[in-house]
Amino acid sequence: MLHKSKNEIESLCNQLLTTNKFQNRVKNRTHIETYSDPETSLSSEDSNIIKSLPDLSTLVNDESIELKQRNSELQLELDSAHMEIEKLILEKRELTKRG
Repeated sequence: MLHKSKNEIESLCNQLLTTNKFQNRVKNRTHIETYSDPETSLSSEDSNIIKSLPDLSTLVNDESIELKQRNSELQLELDSAHMEIEKLILEKRELTKRG
């Protein structure tokens, strides 16, 4: 059996109550109103401005797709350059053997 002092038990009970109240507020979505502060809350105009901003995730995804395509193109060019270098090395060896 656990032996706790009265203060420890009260403290644990308060923590549990606080946690349960917070969880219920979150579940009920009332925490927004409960913790809203007029000085830090957005005005409806600010909120509308934010809503009108472009979705950055779409822009980032589009750019990512473009970069992947460009990367593929550059990889093909690199592979082609490597093949050309190998070809030139072989030609040089052949010329060196002959000369």
